[in-house]
Amino acid sequence: MAKIDIPSRIAELATSFLAAHDLVLWGVDAALGGGRGGVLRIFIDTPAGASGAAESVTIDQCAELSRQLSVTLDVEDFIRGSYRLEVSSPGLDRRFFSLEQVVPFLGRDMELMLFEPRDGRKKFRGHAITADDGILVLEVDGARLHFPWAEVKSVRLVPNF
Repeated sequence: MAKIDIPSRIAELATSFLAAHDLVLWGVDAALGGGRGGVLRIFIDTPAGASGAAESVTIDQCAELSRQLSVTLDVEDFIRGSYRLEVSSPGLDRRFFSLEQVVPFLGRDMELMLFEPRDGRKKFRGHAITADDGILVLEVDGARLHFPWAEVKSVRLVPNF
């Protein structure tokens, strides 16, 4: 049996619901496996929220997608083992799943984690300057650092209150 790309399959299954409710899939985090099962996290947003505006998805929208997707996932049965399904907004400290998602949030502070250390550190916090050609540029401690997206483990928005 071929290995299933879970985030892509979730996107396929959620497409009609998301389109009907004017929502977008922000990302899928499939932390599955292990002895106690795992967690399948699905992040959804409004088009405005995904574009950097303050508007966000509602709890009712998350609950409805969770109900619909839960039934579909039970029928499809392509995820092995037990897992907990969570559907939520990306939140104020949203994780970015692609470099393209970063673009509307340029000019904001972000926290970045690398797969491998650079100059003895994996974690950087700075001001997002540009995000194109596969590279995220952050201003960190007065210096512009270039991070190829392939080297980035995760990037999160740092909320400013």
